[in-house]
Amino acid sequence: MIDSGQLGQVVGVEANFSTDVGAREARQDWRFRPGECPGGPLIQLGIHHADTLQYLCGPVYGVFGLQCCVGLAKPVAATVSLLEFESGVMGHLTSHDMTASAYTIRVMPTAANVRYDRSWGLEISQDTRERSAWSAIEVKDSDPLLEEVSEFAEYIRSGGRPKVVGEEGTTALALVLAATESARLGKMVVIRELLNQA
Repeated sequence: MIDSGQLGQVVGVEANFSTDVGAREARQDWRFRPGECPGGPLIQLGIHHADTLQYLCGPVYGVFGLQCCVGLAKPVAATVSLLEFESGVMGHLTSHDMTASAYTIRVMPTAANVRYDRSWGLEISQDTRERSAWSAIEVKDSDPLLEEVSEFAEYIRSGGRPKVVGEEGTTALALVLAATESARLGKMVVIRELLNQA
């Protein structure tokens, strides 16, 4: 839908991947150690939206990260990452590990809004001065882990190129590390500069 232009130009995105798993973690768990779990819920949960957002909107130029430990005695339990994409799109990625579960992505183009929510599915809305319209888009229910393993096995057999390759995983990780560094420094971190240091 984005590629066809029917939604107009994408100007903003929002994503949230949060759970309450932090409330059940033991203090000796690796998730409590910043060296093993930089960014807390951002590296555990939000990273899965980081690659999706870059698939939808292209590479991220820079990240401004906010991270804190509201409600839990651990280094990071709540994160908000403000994203500036190379295309000019602006957005944010939120991850908490002490809230009720949330798994949402909203893409905001000029002609319509598209929102995915794990509970409600995929929906498109057009709300202008002239009219307001809403519709659901059917999404086939699937098991993502089963799909990943099946696809991995198929590419081993066929020798083809996987849908997601190492470089894409690296850029998703770079986004998380940039957000964590930004929270420490209190300023935006440019992704390319971070990747050039590696």
